Amino acid sequence: MKYYQISLILTFVLVICEIFTLTLICLGFAAGTLCVAIVQFLTSSFSLSRDVIVFAIGSFVAIVILRKYFRTKSDQTLLTEDDINKY
Repeated sequence: MKYYQISLILTFVLVICEIFTLTLICLGFAAGTLCVAIVQFLTSSFSLSRDVIVFAIGSFVAIVILRKYFRTKSDQTLLTEDDINKY
């Protein structure tokens, strides 16, 4: 089994994990592993330092994009008027 195939299997495992958790974190990590799989396929080699850097950058960019795209307006609103603990 080649290195990029192992990365693709890990990508699908993370996507399945995202289906069960619905937190968008696993989806960002899946995008990072997909980037690693693409780089491994193009270079036909395994380099731990290169793959970790590609994973970190790909995951970070994917998580930032997903947070901006799926953010709702209620994420930033504080409800101080209807607070039950207001004395």
